[in-house]
Amino acid sequence: KALEMDPSYRSTISIYKSILEQFNPALENLVYLGNNYLRAFHALSKAAEVYFKAIEKIGEQALQSSTSRMLGEILMQMSNTQRVLSSDLEVVAQTFHVDLLQHMEKNTKMDVQFISKQYEMEYQRRATNLDKCMADLWRMERARDKNVREMKENVMRLRSEMQAFVSESQREAELEEKRRYRFLAEKHQMLYNTLLQFYSRARGMIQTKAPQWKEQLEASRNPSNSHPQGLLMASHSQGYLSGRITPTHLEMVRSPWTASALVVAAGGVAPCRSLTPVGCLFGLCPMESCSAPMLECLLRASPCPEISQAYPRWLP
Repeated sequence: KALEMDPSYRSTISIYKSILEQFNPALENLVYLGNNYLRAFHALSKAAEVYFKAIEKIGEQALQSSTSRMLGEILMQMSNTQRVLSSDLEVVAQTFHVDLLQHMEKNTKMDVQFISKQYEMEYQRRATNLDKCMADLWRMERARDKNVREMKENVMRLRSEMQAFVSESQREAELEEKRRYRFLAEKHQMLYNTLLQFYSRARGMIQTKAPQWKEQLEASRNPSNSHPQGLLMASHSQGYLSGRITPTHLEMVRSPWTASALVVAAGGVAPCRSLTPVGCLFGLCPMESCSAPMLECLLRASPCPEISQAYPRWLP
């Protein structure tokens, strides 16, 4: 009974109580939150897969276009890159599940078994044996038994062993407490190593591909890359009497060309079928009826306020 007031015993009980009542519940909560985290990750991964699958389908459509084949290839490459990154990220999730969550859950159950079934049972066994010997010694002393001396030596031995057990148990408890916090830190450090490998690979992949995509996208802005070569060659082969590629004022009046032919030959915008004031740009009215500012814009193939206001487009 007196040993229960020993500082080593109280310290040991306090440490194991902290493990059972504070650390382990916190660890169980981490396992619960981690499983929620995994479910959210898998849901996000599935949503990303569906999204980039849709990007891939749009890329396949663009591949069938004579003007947007390169853009389709870019979209396909983006979708494939995301698929590789998602596969690599799945390795991180697997590490988180197997090497972290499962180990935490397993160790929590082992803690309860060790503290309740090993330390407490061993302590109670030793304490019961010591109390029994002390009671026997008290009876023998009252009876003036000749074996009192031997019993006293036995009690002193048991008491010494009990003290050594309590002191050693305190050191073990301190190590167990430290071991649990170190376990948690080491497992997350391993997780971050896996994340570092993923991010290094992802960064290298994106750093290689992103500049290429940017360069290709910038190249796609060039009007000469967005029109069939045959049409451009046709516009240069016609010529005019004056030897110019574009008509003079007199040739313009006599020319049978409509405004739409001039616009297309100059690399202009795609035809519009609506009957708007800009309809003359697309062969829907004679060129002679065009206003002077609009006609000037047509001949130099440059943006015109009248055209810009009447023909909205997507901004880059």
